[in-house]
Amino acid sequence: VITQLKELLADEESSTEDLAAKTNELQTALQAIGQAAYAAAGAAGPEGGPEGEDGGEDEDDGEETVEGEFREV
Repeated sequence: VITQLKELLADEESSTEDLAAKTNELQTALQAIGQAAYAAAGAAGPEGGPEGEDGGEDEDDGEETVEGEFREV
């Protein structure tokens, strides 16, 4: 589809209707690819990010962190 669209773009005699039709065809193909990738990612299940040696737990520096509060040093 991409090659065909490139050929249409190179041809100065191609109509805008032909370009629009081929562009829509490309968009449809890309949407199908996106759906397949999304379905494959969902079928694989959630993957956790890399965890440190401590099992992903946060280190405790003796200070309690409260969301939305900060201090300037």
